[in-house]
Amino acid sequence: MDPSPENLQHLTNFLGQTLAPDAATRKQAEEQLAGAKVQQGYPLLLLRLVSSAAVPDQIRLQGAIQFKNLVVSHWVVSEVHDFHVNEADKPAVKAEIVEAMLAVPDKLQPFLSQALSCISKADFPLDMKWPELVPKLMQSLSSPDPAVIIATLKTTHAIVSKYVTASRSLLPPHLQGPPR
Repeated sequence: MDPSPENLQHLTNFLGQTLAPDAATRKQAEEQLAGAKVQQGYPLLLLRLVSSAAVPDQIRLQGAIQFKNLVVSHWVVSEVHDFHVNEADKPAVKAEIVEAMLAVPDKLQPFLSQALSCISKADFPLDMKWPELVPKLMQSLSSPDPAVIIATLKTTHAIVSKYVTASRSLLPPHLQGPPR
């Protein structure tokens, strides 16, 4: 599924239908989305929808929720889930998620932050699967726009949160502080 304008419009329509008051319409849209999520290109299409200012806010919010759920449940191969995000999609998502996190409205950032945290736990710095991440963040920190700097700090927090809990366990018990 390529991230064409036509596919973006179809995805926008299906996400809009998940908000319909009619249960049959919602169910049909959810089935369409469930079928689409296994297709190559879907995660990037979803991320681009969330990033697009041309898409209505409530549809972007639905997309952000879908994207976060997709990444959290299917980024890493698991026996629990029936599929995982295609390996060809992962570099494309990683290439755009930081910029998306910096550009989306505040109400969408927590969803992308959670997805970014999941991706970073799986792919950063492990085996250098994401070597361009730190340079992107460093470049964003030099922005004159305070909103970009704040979003960059939120992004960085999402990435390094795994190290905070890991580093506490390395300290002697009397220095660990209260559990989080």
